[in-house]
Amino acid sequence: MIKRTKEKLCIVKGRQSQKEVPLEGESFFIGRPDPTTGWRPGIDLSPDFGVSRKHCHLFFKDGDWLIEDIGSEHGTLVAGKEINALTEPTRLPLGVPVKTGDTVWKIASADLFLKSWNGLTIEFEGVPGVTYALYHCGIPIISNFSIRNHSPSPSPPVVITASIPGWSHTWRKRFDPLPPGKRVALPKIHLNLHYEKLEVHEGRKRARLEIKADGKILFSKEIYILGFYQWPYNPTFRRTLACFVQPAHPLVEHLVAEAAFQLKRHGLASSFTQLLRIEADYRVDRALKPLYESLRNKYDIHYLHYPPSHELESQGLRPPHRVILDPVGRMGGGTCIDLALLLASCLENIYFQPLIFFVKGGEKGGQHAFLGCWSDISERFKPILTDYEELKDHLEKGQLVLLEATGFTDRGKWIRKLGRKPIYEEAKELAEAQFTREKFIFALDIAAARQTIAPLQFPTSPSVTGIIRKAEELALKEKGNPRLETRHLFNGLFLKASDTMQNILREAGADLSLVEALVSKPERDEEISIRPTINYRRALEDARIIAGDCGVAFVEEEHLFYALLLSQSKSIDQILEMLGTDREKLKGTFEKHLSFPLEILQTYYE
Repeated sequence: MIKRTKEKLCIVKGRQSQKEVPLEGESFFIGRPDPTTGWRPGIDLSPDFGVSRKHCHLFFKDGDWLIEDIGSEHGTLVAGKEINALTEPTRLPLGVPVKTGDTVWKIASADLFLKSWNGLTIEFEGVPGVTYALYHCGIPIISNFSIRNHSPSPSPPVVITASIPGWSHTWRKRFDPLPPGKRVALPKIHLNLHYEKLEVHEGRKRARLEIKADGKILFSKEIYILGFYQWPYNPTFRRTLACFVQPAHPLVEHLVAEAAFQLKRHGLASSFTQLLRIEADYRVDRALKPLYESLRNKYDIHYLHYPPSHELESQGLRPPHRVILDPVGRMGGGTCIDLALLLASCLENIYFQPLIFFVKGGEKGGQHAFLGCWSDISERFKPILTDYEELKDHLEKGQLVLLEATGFTDRGKWIRKLGRKPIYEEAKELAEAQFTREKFIFALDIAAARQTIAPLQFPTSPSVTGIIRKAEELALKEKGNPRLETRHLFNGLFLKASDTMQNILREAGADLSLVEALVSKPERDEEISIRPTINYRRALEDARIIAGDCGVAFVEEEHLFYALLLSQSKSIDQILEMLGTDREKLKGTFEKHLSFPLEILQTYYE
């Protein structure tokens, strides 16, 4: 599932400065050709005569790049320290400088970019793809940006801009003159993305990340715009998987309620809450078993292979409503990671602390995901766990439970082996058998990831996205330093309302011919960013809650409209008064035409 990171060797100083060599294999000899014997190195640093014919060996092993000097004349320096006399290879993390002869190089991600321009060297890392999850988790599109003056005289001032045309606003910064040899760095550049477009995007589109200096394009890199439920493979983004664990999802609530009934019926505990108060050595089993057995015995879940994106740079994920496609008929399907995320969502819903484990060796030579859960409940701070011995020790001491999430499916591997779906105890054994030093890659601790990453909420439908865009457009038309407020959302809804919604408005007495008068006319020449108010965000969140209560996956126009009607915004009362109606008339008309489960909704607004 998760592929090895693509890296390259970048020469940052020397006769071949700015040259990049893709590291597509796992073993490279570095040096210069020997015309006498005909030997040629995998990476040729000619014409640097300070580099020996066979200078050093660079190779990839157990997830790390390693380097060893192989008898060079002038030695090899890693981060300024000689490694010539070392008998064991030296670990070489990405970005650490290596000096061989007069050449300085480093291993970098394939997403690192270097460019010389007007005596300046500009360097940055850019993500291979953009998805709503990266925006949601605060992952920068551009990081480790730096400008170095390598000329003998001060550099002129320069204006750098960055954008993804059609998907972001333009970031702009002026850099003052730099003295010779000086460097200025920015750890992160946060592009202001059009999140409302990302929120409803499906599939995979090509776009371009453009970096300009004084209006001239320096970089124009093709990147991908990924769908809402796609997760990039790059190790930098591993922790973002936590946002796809959705404990508040309506289907998760339903599964937990079914399992709670089984928990009480079999006398294991009166509720999941009670389990949190008992001894830690067996409470996870008591919580997990009814969840697992309910899915195994009551649902027909098919094991699915990876979707087409498996061969690309990301993995398509299925949220709960796409795993359980038919809640009434109790049917669905998913991959190992989809099912592990589903169980992790259920565990987090009942306040347990799940993990997602990744190991090598799937059925087709890929990689595999299964579930883990801590036995104790405590504060955790390390989202990505790679220490196999430490985790093994926790498992042996009973502090960690592992579970094969595909066990409750019709996966042929288990059916052929057992003749049936594994029971809970067998699913635990299957997961533990796969957790070996040779196979283990990493584990994601959801509780630790929650320090910075919140679960994804329900995305909006295209019609609601249009309303949100219209609200932003209305705010940008206003003079001064505008804020994105609830009134903009309400006016945007009026302007983009469907025929059904317009009929409801008219029946409640609203004069829609007056709507245009509510909208400011001035247009701005410059591009600015707007910040939403808390009430604006709260209205969108309430709409997501209403959609969840209705058991749907996307926020529709009627959910947003009802959330706005139930809000406490005084500006909405003023708008309705201008249109000749009021909240109560509109709310009554709305409820007459659209049969929401009001007894559920009203619990949020009592």
